[in-house]
Amino acid sequence: MSLSEDIFQLERRLQKFEAQLESRYPDRIRRLALASRRAGVPEDLLTVGLVGGTGVGKSSLINALAGREISATSSRRPTTDRIIPYLHRDRMSAVDHMDSIVKNLSRERAVHDVEGLRYLALFDLPDIDSSAEKNATVVREALQSLDLVVWVTSITKFADRVFHDWIGEQSSGMNLANFVFVLNKVDEIADPDPQAAARQLHENFRSSVMESLGAGGLSAEPRFFLVSAAPRAERSAADQFEAFRDFLLTERDQREVAKIKSSNRGAELESRHQHLVEALAFDERLEWIDGDSTFTEERVLAELDREDVQDALQKVLRESPVQAAMARDDFRASLASWPILPQLGFLLAPFRGIPKLLQQIALLARLEGTGESALKKRRDPLFEAMRRIEDDRRRRRSRIKDPRLEAVLSNKNDAAIETHRTRLQNECDAKLDEALAEKRPDSRSQRKPKKGFVKSVLIWLPLIWFPLLQPLLQTILNPEHDLSTLPLRLVHRLVRITGATHLLVSLLFVVVLYAAYVLILRALSWARAARECRKLLETDWWTTTLRERFHAVLTSENKSLRSSVNEEQSEASQILGELNALKEKTG
Repeated sequence: MSLSEDIFQLERRLQKFEAQLESRYPDRIRRLALASRRAGVPEDLLTVGLVGGTGVGKSSLINALAGREISATSSRRPTTDRIIPYLHRDRMSAVDHMDSIVKNLSRERAVHDVEGLRYLALFDLPDIDSSAEKNATVVREALQSLDLVVWVTSITKFADRVFHDWIGEQSSGMNLANFVFVLNKVDEIADPDPQAAARQLHENFRSSVMESLGAGGLSAEPRFFLVSAAPRAERSAADQFEAFRDFLLTERDQREVAKIKSSNRGAELESRHQHLVEALAFDERLEWIDGDSTFTEERVLAELDREDVQDALQKVLRESPVQAAMARDDFRASLASWPILPQLGFLLAPFRGIPKLLQQIALLARLEGTGESALKKRRDPLFEAMRRIEDDRRRRRSRIKDPRLEAVLSNKNDAAIETHRTRLQNECDAKLDEALAEKRPDSRSQRKPKKGFVKSVLIWLPLIWFPLLQPLLQTILNPEHDLSTLPLRLVHRLVRITGATHLLVSLLFVVVLYAAYVLILRALSWARAARECRKLLETDWWTTTLRERFHAVLTSENKSLRSSVNEEQSEASQILGELNALKEKTG
């Protein structure tokens, strides 16, 4: 794959990355159009722009490069906002596809037949110190498509603030090795020792330009020339025009031209990547996320110390369905240890719908009223605690002035907090179920119940007492009757025992007594389950567990944010690695 194709692939990858980020953070990322350096320009043609202020001698410099007058030095500066092109007659259409140049070209093109300029497309750009704002726009757009930029100033204007502001602004996105700084009109130096004065001027010019460039562009150094566009006979010994002309007009092979073009595109990509990384502020965002997690942890601890929240958390555990399940398991195990009662569990059937009915009535009472006011009435301390923490986090975010951080932080609404609270309660139930699992009755004990003597007496005695023993003993021990008539009375009583009325009354007593047994066993099972839960609540396992879960549900957004930041940082690092590889190729 060629160098140009490598850069093209990297341009597409960076543009795709910018598009993804723009969709995520529209307030921070603005995807820019890639410069049109590729479009339609011959691979052996260098596009060169001359940039400078009014009266610095750009037109005269072009004539000096050509060796004869191809430019009218009286062009309408500084009012014109058009670009004046200088093209070899064989390359008239070479720049027709450079949109940022063509749309601002003057109507007439300066056509020449200078052989030394065959492989250069020279553009005299509008004056940068013009008061017309459109001039600045034209120059900025044109600079995006140039291979070499010649910054022209004079010995009387090289310290102008406008010139240095432009240098600093445009240094980003260009390979500084393709910047050429020309200090014109050195023939006007008035000093007894012109050469010493020129050396000092060169040093001052270079140092001031390098200071304005700052850290912009690639780590390469531009070229500096002190020249005079005056005729050859009038040039001083300090004049470097010939060196400047040799550099600019030297015949370059296609590979060298490709390197110059590619280095600018690489510099542009590096600049875009640098601006992207600065906008994303990876380290700053990660630091904020860590700080937010610490802040949330402190707020969670503070809320858990509140008495109303403590009561709410304990209520969640006490009313957990796990406790009811444990009570039911214990009740079944208790029934299994009694004779007859397991087969009489149907005695509770009429009462099983009562708890559900009471729950429905309570629900209807809580749902009295509609709208937001009703929702506020139903908010419990646990919900309010989570909302207080979220409100504090929102207020903390609102104090952040950097929009780059604000853009990645979403606000939680009450529905999301309610979801977190429900998830928290489910976690409580799961933890409670796990902690109480060992205390539940073993299923094997249900298959082999231990039925003691006392339990057998309590079950079988009523079954014998009411239908048989009680009426016979009542007959035998009645003092009002004579013992001589006892046999007859016993026979009479035995006959009555077999009567339907007596049997139904006796059965009713037995059923009532057995039902009382079952209800007592059920109440004892609930009491035991509640006692086990209270023992568990007296330990600190649930406080630790709930604190961890409380923190987790409130910082879930931070986890996703950190993951997103890491993914973006990884992609940016990979693009930077490819950029470094391209820099090595372009030298």
